[in-house]
Amino acid sequence: MICYSFEAKQTHLIGRFDFAGGLEGLPLKLLEYNADTPTMVPESSIIQEAFHSGDQFNSLYRLLEVAFNRLSIFEGNRHKSLLATSLRFEEDASNAGLILNAAAMEGFEVAYADLPDIEFAPNEGMFADIGNGESAKFDFLYKMVPWEFICFEEPGLLDVLHNLITNDLLYVLNPPYSIVYQSKIFLDYVSKLHRKSYLLRSSLNAKDFRGYKHVEKGSFGRLGENITIFDERGDSIEKTDGDFGHFKKVYQEFAELYKDEYGEYYQLGMFNVNGHAAAISFRRGEKLIIDDDCQFIPHFKTTIDET
Repeated sequence: MICYSFEAKQTHLIGRFDFAGGLEGLPLKLLEYNADTPTMVPESSIIQEAFHSGDQFNSLYRLLEVAFNRLSIFEGNRHKSLLATSLRFEEDASNAGLILNAAAMEGFEVAYADLPDIEFAPNEGMFADIGNGESAKFDFLYKMVPWEFICFEEPGLLDVLHNLITNDLLYVLNPPYSIVYQSKIFLDYVSKLHRKSYLLRSSLNAKDFRGYKHVEKGSFGRLGENITIFDERGDSIEKTDGDFGHFKKVYQEFAELYKDEYGEYYQLGMFNVNGHAAAISFRRGEKLIIDDDCQFIPHFKTTIDET
């Protein structure tokens, strides 16, 4: 299914790169890529724009509309019907809702349903209740449910999706191949393949970082969970618990986050839509590990008079 979606060049709709640095002269360093189900989409698009604090790097909503327009052209044999889903988390539903709004602007018939309420018919397609006791078939699915959750926690659903996708009965956004980029093991591969200044040295072996400040992450993980920061002596200086501790470990050199005068740390997010840089925004937290308790921070561009 991963290979099929990649070889078919199915659209990777949206992702978010997370960076350290980028402020006050700190070098920009890629921490990871949220390739599958990125959050903060409403905040980084329409909410950030509403601050009107000046010019912004923010074309997120417009590029989503463009992406759905292209999708309707290149997948013209499919009915323009998009269903969005999540696991009943309010934040995920709001992220999915903005995606639906962008699709609706391009003529898609849209609806939302929690994942347990969707009917996946193995040889027919995907169906959901649209009200008044009526059920409708949808040809496109935008999911705020991670592929790794489906793979490891819902093998029955995985089998059905495999059948629907490989038989062209359903088009899922983001596509199955996004799980490859989502895995932090990909950081090890990329850092060894490309010697770029913004790529942090990564490894699957903790011994490679003896004597260096570094970070331990799970190959899959979200919300800043199951991350440990070690100092040069190998002592833990900050750690979070979570639900992802059983995944294979990935090690990465430590990168400094910008710290303001109040002692709070900033992490930059760069959204990409269909391969195009779309918007930046920031998250702010009181600790080095930016977790789910962080604050969203908008931005604006300034023009500096060099004279």
